[in-house]
Amino acid sequence: MSGWRPHLDESAAVDYVLVNELFKNRDAFYSSTYLTGSAGSPRVLGPVWDFDISSGNDFRGAARFPRGSMLADRPWVERLYADPAFVSAPAARWQELRAGGLREELLGSVAGNARTLRSTGAAERNFRRWPVLGKRRWPNPPSATERETYGREVRALRRWLETRIARLDEHVDELSPAS
Repeated sequence: MSGWRPHLDESAAVDYVLVNELFKNRDAFYSSTYLTGSAGSPRVLGPVWDFDISSGNDFRGAARFPRGSMLADRPWVERLYADPAFVSAPAARWQELRAGGLREELLGSVAGNARTLRSTGAAERNFRRWPVLGKRRWPNPPSATERETYGREVRALRRWLETRIARLDEHVDELSPAS
């Protein structure tokens, strides 16, 4: 069997590419990429995780800015985008997710989870254990010093996601190097 299709679940690959592009996850398809599945079945990309240097929280290259693609030059993604049948799938899936309320659901979830973490004391315990608020740690951007409170961190994430979603709405067809 040649090619990737017999070995990888396509719909899961599309979603994996999109979620990592949405957050511009620098680790995706580089160091924090895993496959799950069972013998005789196509593998599934996932679980999706390791977002510490995503969403503009990395000063290096493409990861810092909401514009552009994060993954187009990664070997696994290059192979997927070399398949003409795969090229249009992320854009079609993005349109489907946007029509289903992705923006509102995602931004609402960020706000709701932030409230829960604050009300249960989890956010306070986290930043007591790891006192990083308002401090720049490699590879964070210089603007990390402006995020001196948990609320500012949450607002920065929400603003970045709002901008990234708007950018993908306008340019999702440009994620693939084939476009």
